Amino acid sequence: MGELAPERTFELHLAVTEVLTPPLVAAVANHLETHTPVVLEGDYIFPTLIERCVAQFGYEYIVGAFLVEEEDQLGAKLHQP
Repeated sequence: MGELAPERTFELHLAVTEVLTPPLVAAVANHLETHTPVVLEGDYIFPTLIERCVAQFGYEYIVGAFLVEEEDQLGAKLHQP
């Protein structure tokens, strides 16, 4: 299989993010119900997760922070073997 173009890699990344967001929202709901703090970390967590949680549960319980890499660093990672 050949190497994917960066644009295609990004599209696939977004697709995985969309699939994983609903279960992550459910995990946040569980932690809110049980009053258990949680930290979610990973490549497939986008700000849309925070938006959905805030819309569903209210802003006073949800905090998000995202580290964004410079484009040249991200591009280099996409092309690593």
